[in-house]
Amino acid sequence: LYLFASNYVTSIFIPKYLQVMNKMNVLVFFVLLFIFSGISAQQDQAWTLEACINHALEQNIQVRKSNLNNQSLDLYLDQAKASRLPNLSASASQNFNWARPISQLDPEAINPLKGSTGSSYSLNSGVTVFNGGRLKTQVKQAELDVQNGQLSLEATKESISLNILNAFLQVLYAEEQVKNAEKQIESTTGQLTLAEERLSLGAISQADYTQVKSQLANEKLTLANATSQLALSKVNLMQLMELPVTESFEIVRPDLEVTINQNRM
Repeated sequence: LYLFASNYVTSIFIPKYLQVMNKMNVLVFFVLLFIFSGISAQQDQAWTLEACINHALEQNIQVRKSNLNNQSLDLYLDQAKASRLPNLSASASQNFNWARPISQLDPEAINPLKGSTGSSYSLNSGVTVFNGGRLKTQVKQAELDVQNGQLSLEATKESISLNILNAFLQVLYAEEQVKNAEKQIESTTGQLTLAEERLSLGAISQADYTQVKSQLANEKLTLANATSQLALSKVNLMQLMELPVTESFEIVRPDLEVTINQNRM
């Protein structure tokens, strides 16, 4: 009987358990796939200046702290205003007593239980008529704190926006340097090909050919430095944006003509 029960449990419950676990594993797999695909899509997109600033403002820790602090200041202001209003409190209570009276004539007699009940209610209210202007001062101070918190938040956002703008321009400048270096290498490579032909014809000396070849080597070094500077500029921008550092990060070059026309309008 014990072996039969064991085999029955094994044949019924274990397959069901494995089915549940497989379904859970599949569900977890798709959830993780959805999360990582969303992160990958966010990292692979080309970022405009406006998108960079908005993302930085959403993710920056100082901005979040300032928002929470301002919410607390708003609550303190509401409390200060509410302290000028009348307060009201109410309470209610009810009690029950049960006792079995003892007869003096027959102490051993069992008498029926007798009960009593009682209720009490209270309602209290109060208002501060005058306390030397303290309540008014508290409200005014709370209002000033809220205004100061808003100004501090705006200053923080402006500082972050300027830092993002500067980092964004640095990336644009580094990209331009890379493009210029690549164009210069392309031009010098053509000159080197022409110098090889002229050297074979004896039109130029070996020293002239070596000079062109050395110029090409220097320009390749300039390209390597420009590429390295571009990578550093992108890393700096991603860190300011609170983004994970990735090689696929790209920015959108703003259309200056469209921007100028919008400003004119």
